[in-house]
Amino acid sequence: ARLHMERGRLRWLGAGQGPTLHLDGALAELDQAAASLDRLGDDPRLRAELGALIAQVCYDRGDEASLERALHELGQATRVLQSVGEARAAARLLNDQAAVWVRIGDVVRAAHLLRESRGLFSRLTDPSDEDHAELAETNHLLARLPLHVHQRPMECLVPVLFARCQRGAGSFNRAFAQNWEFAHDQPQIG
Repeated sequence: ARLHMERGRLRWLGAGQGPTLHLDGALAELDQAAASLDRLGDDPRLRAELGALIAQVCYDRGDEASLERALHELGQATRVLQSVGEARAAARLLNDQAAVWVRIGDVVRAAHLLRESRGLFSRLTDPSDEDHAELAETNHLLARLPLHVHQRPMECLVPVLFARCQRGAGSFNRAFAQNWEFAHDQPQIG
């Protein structure tokens, strides 16, 4: 599994540098690594590393199906890492997930993940150099989000506006219902 994984990594890193170095070949090698892991038994950390690597290749491919697969792989890798007590490693994948959401065009979801990442890494009492680097990357990605909003402002704002309208409508309905009951409890004039 490790051999296929490293061959896939080399094909991904060297994509475009030769006839055998391309993203499809990298993904094929990584899929073979996953099949090997399935047959040989599961190493959770290797499985998570492989999932994150597959997600990076899928991100670079950039088509809709690949981006969906990237999100799926990152989600699985996060769950695997959390299940073996690697909360920090799982949190590091939030920035990768956010980058995929930006590429898909959903900066609202990306912003949510980035704020979650920033909160996790800001609250650490004993941050490592890797944690500081992750926090810097998070802040960098957050700072760049507005650059992606102008491309499709209405598509990005509609979910936010819709959610706010729903919350506002709920509040109005509760307030109206209370006022309606209050109005009918009062004595009528005339």
